[in-house]
Amino acid sequence: VTTIKTVKQIDELVDIGIDTPVWQRYRLKIMSLSQQIRNNILACFSPEYKRTTFMLMAVWFSMSFSYYGLTVWFPDMIKYIQKQEYESRTKTFTKERVEHVTFNFTLENQVHREGHYFNDK
Repeated sequence: VTTIKTVKQIDELVDIGIDTPVWQRYRLKIMSLSQQIRNNILACFSPEYKRTTFMLMAVWFSMSFSYYGLTVWFPDMIKYIQKQEYESRTKTFTKERVEHVTFNFTLENQVHREGHYFNDK
């Protein structure tokens, strides 16, 4: 290869004089940049790339939607599994009468309802 042709940006082709105010230079640069972005987007939907663009959009949407769904669903599912596991280890005592007992063990995972406790430690 002896020569390489490069495409110049649109704003390089516009000759802006030194006397031009700064705000007008930035306005021209923003306008040329927005024109380039618009042309690139339109190029994605040209007949040559339209099928590929729509396939990539479908894949991207599906992956984003499923990722969002999983990030919302997983914490609830983990809480549900933890609750089920905790409830499977829980003992429930109803209307129990306990007198003169020293509790030297843990009461973890025990539910006591309507019980009567007298002189317990």
